Amino acid sequence: MADLLIVNSSSEGYDKTETSYPLGLCYLAAAAESRGLSVGFFDSYREPWSRARGRFEALLRELRPAVAGFSCLSFNRNSTRDAARMVKLILPGTLTVCGGPHATPMQEQILRHYDVDVVVRGEGEETLPEVVEAFKGRSPLSAVRGIGYKADGGVRVTPDRAFIADLDSLPLPKHDLYAGKIGAEGRAYVISTRGCPGRCHFCVSTLQLGRRYRMRSAENVMTEIKELYGKYGIRTFGFQDDALTLNRGRTLEFCERMASAGLPVKWSASTRANAFDAEMAAMMYRAGCRHVAFGVESGSEKLLRAMNKRIMPERVVEAFRAAHEAGLSTGILLIVGTPGESWSTVMETVRLVRRLKPSYVRSVALLQVFPGTHWYEYCRSRGYLDDEYWLSARPVPYYTFEHSELALSFYGFFITFASQWHSSPLRGTVFLFTAIYKYAPRIAKAVLKLFMTIGRRARRGG
Repeated sequence: MADLLIVNSSSEGYDKTETSYPLGLCYLAAAAESRGLSVGFFDSYREPWSRARGRFEALLRELRPAVAGFSCLSFNRNSTRDAARMVKLILPGTLTVCGGPHATPMQEQILRHYDVDVVVRGEGEETLPEVVEAFKGRSPLSAVRGIGYKADGGVRVTPDRAFIADLDSLPLPKHDLYAGKIGAEGRAYVISTRGCPGRCHFCVSTLQLGRRYRMRSAENVMTEIKELYGKYGIRTFGFQDDALTLNRGRTLEFCERMASAGLPVKWSASTRANAFDAEMAAMMYRAGCRHVAFGVESGSEKLLRAMNKRIMPERVVEAFRAAHEAGLSTGILLIVGTPGESWSTVMETVRLVRRLKPSYVRSVALLQVFPGTHWYEYCRSRGYLDDEYWLSARPVPYYTFEHSELALSFYGFFITFASQWHSSPLRGTVFLFTAIYKYAPRIAKAVLKLFMTIGRRARRGG
């Protein structure tokens, strides 16, 4: 019998070509084990729930956990709901706990409509083990900060828990959960900071990790990297930080330590363009960095202000120039569909991307509306969405209240194609045929949805 089973159930609508693994769950497992708890693990995120369901049931019967803890994202909320129901049917005495970026803002809905006993808000490394210990020791959940729980036919909420100030105090994440993947690919992932002072209207990160930027020490990060190299012989690793370089001094210290260590390992990172310069780029390259990605989002100053990005195009141009001069390849993160998007703003984005000359533009994301974000409240205030949406089986919604999904998909396709063609007509041609093959089913689905919407409106009008 396990004290805790950590579950990452199947996603319904996420890009399953992504190659990373959920480090947050590796941290949870390590934190629980450091408290003397026995931990089981189940991850079916990148496979259909219909196929994974049987394996999950078998694991439940084998481990018979005292507590089942679910990582709940907006993408896997439906399989999480089904998995929690399964736990209660098979093991009615097991406590079900839910946490993650969907559970935090939707705490009350989950407690009222899911077979979930407790919701953990925000970071879970301290809270989840306390919940397990309280349940096993039959002590009151009311003493645990940062949770909501079912009680007396209703929902009770305890005071918020402060974010973890000293990240070095956490045990290193349990990468062993993905040992096979790491060994096969020769690649691992690291998180060295938490929190972001940015207030971008589309972002869910600050709901879970806060706005205060917190850092692990350079020495602590190096300990993890050396362990990964020694244990798995990794050749590359990627930082999963939202913005690695916000603290200049810590970044340069890490780079100095990495360069001095002489490990034959290359790495990549993402950051904000206003926290990047030529000296930093050169030092990162010397330390083994070969790729840096920037969240640019749009080339339109109007849209950048609308999304509260607070980084204007000219600053982005400087960051890309610094990266290229240092020898770094560059990635660009773009979004279409921000309220106010138009053909004019799309062309502004195309012109900016052509100036930036990123190493590649793989795709452009359509703006999705997540609970707890500014855009979600914007949609709720106008009657576009309500909380009941999240109890349906429908996918995470795109912002399609000004343009159809088909139109937004075309905008994204055009930005990517125009950028690839400008860089290299051959690359643009290859992209065109690849995109037609890849996106044809999506475009057909969007066209069908558009005609169905037109048909419903026509029937209502008649």
